[in-house]
Amino acid sequence: MHQFRPALRPHAALMRASLLCAALAAVFPASAAVVISQVYGGGGNSGAQLKNDFIELHNNGSTDEMLGGWSVQYASAAGSSWQVSPLPAGTVLAPGRYLLIRQAAQGGGTVEVVADVTPATPIAMSASSGKVALSRAAVPLTGTAPSGGTLVDIVSYGSANATEGTPAGGLSATTAALRRNGGCDDSNDNSADFSVAAPAPRNAGTPARLCDGSGGGDGG
Repeated sequence: MHQFRPALRPHAALMRASLLCAALAAVFPASAAVVISQVYGGGGNSGAQLKNDFIELHNNGSTDEMLGGWSVQYASAAGSSWQVSPLPAGTVLAPGRYLLIRQAAQGGGTVEVVADVTPATPIAMSASSGKVALSRAAVPLTGTAPSGGTLVDIVSYGSANATEGTPAGGLSATTAALRRNGGCDDSNDNSADFSVAAPAPRNAGTPARLCDGSGGGDGG
């Protein structure tokens, strides 16, 4: 004799479907994740080819990210005072794409940095040690190693205060910190995620480097 089983009520079925979608979303993240993908502070210094410092961003997520009102920020190695470069309204970064923000020049170098954003007040970054952050606001961050709040990603290099894990290596007029795997690696440990190599600025015209969706910023 077959035992009668009542049909699954609609709200119960919807609840089970919602739980399944949440589980799949945890395994296959779909949200955009913008990270700092390259930092160079030796522009125009003695021995440099490039004229300007720069900060490069990469979208290693799977959806467009609206960056209007966001900012990149810089502080000295042990400093707690952050200089701000706002990103213009309407700035959109598609998956796999790069955004290049040009910073200050020191008078030397022979090669122009072809950037997507040139701040009204460019920041003079240290060629050897410093800290760079990406924030969802244009208000200066606080502290030597900020976290939480509007912070999206943060990178320290050289002898700077540790921010995410251990700082990336020390830089020079001829070297930059480049996020590994074309900007996709993000274990929240700067020393593991970045390599020190010749600067190779990438802008909006650079071919997209799509990631598998497992990376992400969230330096908070």
